This record gives sequence, C-alpha cells and structure tokens, in this order.
Amino acid sequence: MSRNDLMNKTAAALLLALPLLSLQGCFVFVDDHDDDDIVEPVITNSTPWVLDGFDETWWECAFSAATGDYYWEFQATVDDPDGLDDIWFVDVFVYVDDSEVLLDDFGLVDEGDGVWGGLVWEQDSNLRCGERVDVLFEVGDLAGDFDQLWLTYD
Repeated sequence: MSRNDLMNKTAAALLLALPLLSLQGCFVFVDDHDDDDIVEPVITNSTPWVLDGFDETWWECAFSAATGDYYWEFQATVDDPDGLDDIWFVDVFVYVDDSEVLLDDFGLVDEGDGVWGGLVWEQDSNLRCGERVDVLFEVGDLAGDFDQLWLTYD
C-alpha cells in the first residue's frame, strides 16, 4: 500500500469519526440477560386471629367509686404466625344485642405479648352499663388479613 493510500484511508476514518465526537455523553448498554429468567420471591402471609378462651378475650362494665362513673373495659388476646409485629390493629365494635345497630367502636392499645386492651368511661361513649350488647373484636395485620370474634349476650 502506498503512502497516499494510507493517508487517504486515515483521512476517511477521521472524517467518519468527527460526527461521533459531537455525541458527548452517549453510552450504549447491551443487556444480555434474559429477563424471563428472573424469579420473584413468593411472599406469603398468615392470617392473625383473636383467641377465644374465657381468660383471653373479654369485656366488662363496672362502677368506679373513685370517679362516680361506669367504665367499659375490653381485652383481646391475639396471635399471628408471622409474629406479633405483623399485627396492625385490634378494634372493638359494640352492637345492640341481636341486631346490626352499632352503639360505639374503639381501637385497643397494644399492651404487649399479644394482649390488647382499653377502657372507656360511660360518660365518654354511647354505651350504658346494663344494656344487652354484642361485642365484636377484630384484629388486622399489615398485609390486610383479619379475623373476628363475636362475644354475644346470652
């Protein structure tokens, strides 16, 4: 190859490369991984539940001589196979006995070890001690699963 041929080829290569120099910051990535091979982990959630033993979930209404008012106390013991940290809420719904008429509802407080409780003064609620009521306890977890337990008036 003559010197002129080599210079012509070099000049041609430079002329072709000049437009590429103006494309600053342009990168091309080649993904040679097949996205179909990606396996997403399967996440399972177990449903929480309200324990229904006599000492585990209950309610009562009693008189406080110190305040001169009646109070309603609620306690629910709950569990979740995913752990107690998975439990998001425990609520109480109080209905007129054997009806769908809701008297009042309350969120309970986590007292530890799966026990949730709360106390409501009668003057601060729509409840009256001595009324025949049915009480619904509901527990929910972070995944949106829930369980309910009815304690009905007998």
